[in-house]
Amino acid sequence: MSRNVLERTAMILRRLRAVFAFAIIWAIAWAPVGLGLGLRHILINPRGIGSTVQFLSLFIVIGAVVGGICGTAFPISLLVLGRGKPFTQLAALPVALVAGSIGFLLGAKGDPGYAAAILFGALAAASAYGSLRIARPSAAHAAIRARATSYEA
Repeated sequence: MSRNVLERTAMILRRLRAVFAFAIIWAIAWAPVGLGLGLRHILINPRGIGSTVQFLSLFIVIGAVVGGICGTAFPISLLVLGRGKPFTQLAALPVALVAGSIGFLLGAKGDPGYAAAILFGALAAASAYGSLRIARPSAAHAAIRARATSYEA
């Protein structure tokens, strides 16, 4: 195998690993949102304790699955919208809008009142925006990196 093929394969595997990591992180972060939706529903329509536990666990899974799907869509939208640009040059708003629209569509599919759709859309947009802001180095971090490279030279 040539070196270029190995480098491309390694890059594809790194990107797949990043997509998987985002999906897992967002699924874990969104599970409490599902719990909150389930608790809201139980407060409106009380149930017996046995069905309440099953109901809440179902909503936790729903929140985690929607978070995992949005967490998968986020890095894919970064790859498509970013076209190889570094994080510092990416506009956060288009990426947040893509993630928010995917979250809205997933929420609208299961909720005729659109409460979950609005919540999932807003949470997806906020998660995407926050993920981009966390990934971007701060001005202080850039200054430290610049000083470190100037000492090396």
